[in-house]
Amino acid sequence: MAWDSIYVVNDRLATASTEEVKELEDRLHVRVPAGYSEFAHRFGEGVFCGFLRIYMPRKILDEHGGFRRKWREDPFWNEGPLIAEDLARAVILGDSLQGDQLVLHSSRPGTVFVLPHNSETSWEAGDDLEQALNWICSSGELVAPISSRYFESNLDRVRHRFDGPEAGKGVLAMLKRPPGYAAVRKALLGLGVHNSVDESHPEDGEACIQLFVREFEGSVTLIEADRLIALVCRSEDKLSPAFERVVSTLTGLGFRQAD
Repeated sequence: MAWDSIYVVNDRLATASTEEVKELEDRLHVRVPAGYSEFAHRFGEGVFCGFLRIYMPRKILDEHGGFRRKWREDPFWNEGPLIAEDLARAVILGDSLQGDQLVLHSSRPGTVFVLPHNSETSWEAGDDLEQALNWICSSGELVAPISSRYFESNLDRVRHRFDGPEAGKGVLAMLKRPPGYAAVRKALLGLGVHNSVDESHPEDGEACIQLFVREFEGSVTLIEADRLIALVCRSEDKLSPAFERVVSTLTGLGFRQAD
């Protein structure tokens, strides 16, 4: 995975400078993994592949002490390359939206380790940031394998949720069935507003398709749950024709905005 191949969802980015990275290394006496400085300068603060956050230097400096306190007061990991006793010399690097933590350790400068939220066994993810991100996204250990690579900044985001129509009961259910996942998926793709698509078809669980749309610097995510859910994200100042077409299509199919 080259950094150039990562799809950037929105243009407004909260990046960090080379000087900030150097200050981090000097103050905490830590060596960041190869690729971190470029990631911080190119992408900055936000969410990678929908679930992973790489902290910027200021956040690491601000929260470093708090993480070490938590690790000391609540020792959890007792197997793998890092155990609870090792975390006195660890430095937080990032986390996932489900609570997994990415850390560095002075014994292996530049190596990225993972402290999973639901396992007492730590993992080694890679000797540089690119390798670590690839392992996390493809190994299946933390999340179902992700084929696409994309990044979304947190700046000026507006999110909308649309709930699909509920199935009727009795005679009504036989007369009019709400559109299913396949029909809504086809309708959204048929709009032709997307620039990139990420889709998953898990054997057990929820099917999901995410359409990335440059025109409103956002995405449309359709999730097959007990009831269809559509999540539309855009930049705050991007009320574009493409966005209006997406909303019109969803409401025409019986979806209702929940927020």
